[in-house]
Amino acid sequence: MTEKEFFHKWIGKVIEFTDPNEQSAWKLEAKYSDKNDQSTAEAYNQVDIDPVDYGAPSGAYGTFRCRRTDEPHDVAAIRVIMQIPYAGSEYAVYAERTRQATDVLTGIASSEIKMLQALRQNQVEATPAIRAFEALQQADDGLVPRGFLYYILMDHATGIQLKHETFWSFDFDDRDRIRQAFRVAWLECLGAGVYSTQDDPSHLFWDSRSSKILIAGFRRSQPAEPGNKWTDIEWLIWGLAKCPRTYQEALENPTKDDWTL
Repeated sequence: MTEKEFFHKWIGKVIEFTDPNEQSAWKLEAKYSDKNDQSTAEAYNQVDIDPVDYGAPSGAYGTFRCRRTDEPHDVAAIRVIMQIPYAGSEYAVYAERTRQATDVLTGIASSEIKMLQALRQNQVEATPAIRAFEALQQADDGLVPRGFLYYILMDHATGIQLKHETFWSFDFDDRDRIRQAFRVAWLECLGAGVYSTQDDPSHLFWDSRSSKILIAGFRRSQPAEPGNKWTDIEWLIWGLAKCPRTYQEALENPTKDDWTL
């Protein structure tokens, strides 16, 4: 992944959804994330350099807060998944950028969309409700004309975002409530066929009044497998506990004597 940003000019943009159940227009107000998996020119163009990435598309992944244009009190979130050119060809001539266009998604994009669709179909309550999907092709003035473009509209997560410093500022009893609520939310996602994984708690939102956790962000998630089950190692993975041992060592010796909880 490169540090380059691909959504730096998107604030103020209006996104329209044509879903019969959610015909609406939304103005982007704030950007929450701007990630990508842009391929190098060598990997894209030379099969002997990287047989796996040769000719494979790249993607950019952005998340925004948005407001409905005809009902300003309605605030939601939009996830954008968009094809981008290989590195160095962002300002290439139209023909070169169009040549890269495809409807074949990147591995990350394909997995994330499948996970979000599974959560929606199963009406999972442990994640922000997904309102609509919009699958398009980029316009002629897009980064990759005719390349893939997905808009995903979802409820804005409620509660306190559990950034690392926020979570560890709570006392032990509240941290334990959060861990138990997270376990319930994680298992609900697993029951819908989604193995949720992240490496920090900032994708979690805590509602102390209802003692519930919302999980937001599924870019790293994978389809659940029959052998998947809950272990307390998930608390370590998500940054809700600390342990000086490796995950594997902690799994093999489940005592928590040296854990910070």
